[in-house]
Amino acid sequence: MGLGGLLAAILLWSLTGYSSAETLTAVFPQEPRNLDPHQIRDPAAWPVLMTCYGRLTGFKGATTQIEPALALTWRVSDDGRMYTFVLKEGMTFSDGLPVDAQAVRWSFDRLMSPGFLGRELLPPLVGLQILSPHAVRFILNQPWPDFPLALADPAASVVGPGYRDRPPDYLKTHTLGSGLYVVEEWSAGRRMVIRSRSDLATLPRIDRLEALFDPDTYRAMNLVRSGEIHLVTGLESEDFRLWKLEPKAGALSTVTYRSRLLVYNTSRPWIKDAHARRAIAAAIDTKDLRERVKKGDAAPAEAPLPLGSIPQDPLTPVYDPTRARMERTEAGDPLRPLVLVYDESRPGQADEAVFIQESLKEYDLEVNLANVPGWNPNQDRTGAWDLALMDWAPTNANPADVLGGLIAYAPPARINPARFHSEEALRLLAAAQGMTDTRRRAGLYYQVVEILGRDAPYLFLYREKWRAAYSPRIKGLALHPLYPQVLPLDRMELGPAPAYTAPGPPTSPEPQPGPPPAPDPVAPSEPGSTTGPDKATDPEAPAAPDPALETPPALIPGTPPPSGVKGSPSEPAANLPAALPVLPPKPPSAGVSP
Repeated sequence: MGLGGLLAAILLWSLTGYSSAETLTAVFPQEPRNLDPHQIRDPAAWPVLMTCYGRLTGFKGATTQIEPALALTWRVSDDGRMYTFVLKEGMTFSDGLPVDAQAVRWSFDRLMSPGFLGRELLPPLVGLQILSPHAVRFILNQPWPDFPLALADPAASVVGPGYRDRPPDYLKTHTLGSGLYVVEEWSAGRRMVIRSRSDLATLPRIDRLEALFDPDTYRAMNLVRSGEIHLVTGLESEDFRLWKLEPKAGALSTVTYRSRLLVYNTSRPWIKDAHARRAIAAAIDTKDLRERVKKGDAAPAEAPLPLGSIPQDPLTPVYDPTRARMERTEAGDPLRPLVLVYDESRPGQADEAVFIQESLKEYDLEVNLANVPGWNPNQDRTGAWDLALMDWAPTNANPADVLGGLIAYAPPARINPARFHSEEALRLLAAAQGMTDTRRRAGLYYQVVEILGRDAPYLFLYREKWRAAYSPRIKGLALHPLYPQVLPLDRMELGPAPAYTAPGPPTSPEPQPGPPPAPDPVAPSEPGSTTGPDKATDPEAPAAPDPALETPPALIPGTPPPSGVKGSPSEPAANLPAALPVLPPKPPSAGVSP
């Protein structure tokens, strides 16, 4: 969306009558391609899917610890092949139909049908049984202890049975879930309106989300600053650094599970030797890369799995020039320049490619850089590359799914971008998937991680951050490291707009005899003052949860809402001071600093 389109969308927002105190207006960098949770994996759609749909399980806070969601509880059979879920009663879908065992069965029957994501997400699932109106049993063809983890994936969203009475493509542009919100309007290329369900007994403080789409986050930052919108998410690091210079700016930076990898093509001569891969890994100072290229705006990539899923040692080797030369000697000479593929359109990859090229030059390794726009390992069939930069973002916290994407061939969703083959790792992974003993299963996953560290098919350069700039009116904003695109609308609220009084007509003071008084000295900015940044809090730290929001009220769908106004009355965003200066022109990227 260009500047004209974005401003037109904002004007439309201001004229629709939706700009009440409960309307949150946000700019997202990407627009969803499809809203059907069973049909496509699209991170741009997650803010909608995770808000409008419910799942049987979910994550506890910002962790990967699983807990019941639509389910009240569950139990597993002694042989680990049957999971029985008891559903919460009184839940309904947005069309009023009940969330019961039959609805869950219809939803999973659809998910497991050809052309949908079920076989990729839940490969051991072979059947479902309805035990009672609120109890359903899942039948697996093998033990799978991580099954409840997989059910928290956005693709496992429970779709209401009313989809059967809608047109075939209805769910691509509409929602039919049991979440607190429903898509009210979607004008492709302009905006999307998500509103809270009117049938809820207790209503969330944010009544509507007005979602605008624009990849130019710097332009959207200006609109946050002027009060025309409340929030922009997905900022690039350079834009975020500028935003943090703003006094009283709301800034949030969350370390995610998305990692930047250097992938080794293990099918290529010389690179197929583990000594060569270890030499390259020891020759690249990832800490220096984070500081010089990323300007410190990245986190160490400790391990391939989400932290807390299993105990893991750091996977990224320590920068060690001595070891790099030793491994380089063992590997011999590559006899040709190495080819490093990168995508200039992805933030930072061009500078990172130059950094790696310069690092390896010190070890007599010549690297040719190849910019391939839109390069995707899943679609590459030539294999005419030795090294490649790529992003790795797990879509769930299931260790088998994350590790399987790195070492196992499972087309079309994952094709093992390094072409890495390890019978030992595959055997351990298969054994872990069927292991019911929690400690022993974690031990098997740990051994797989050790193999990845020893054989080095990948170098984890860093973990990326997801950044948001927002109005200080917003309270309760916190992002999940697995799904940072998702706004916790049920925990957020808008505070009152700052009071603004228009200046009166200027007055001329009466002339006084004698010399003019000396000007008062300019006092330095104090923490919490309106003339300088508030240093009492860390601008990157997640917002402290409001005690009143720590335990959200129970929602009882199907009952009429209480009378009265939703939420607390406050002024709309447009009432913020209009005289704020705009940000200066965006400076050009400085590239790799010396």
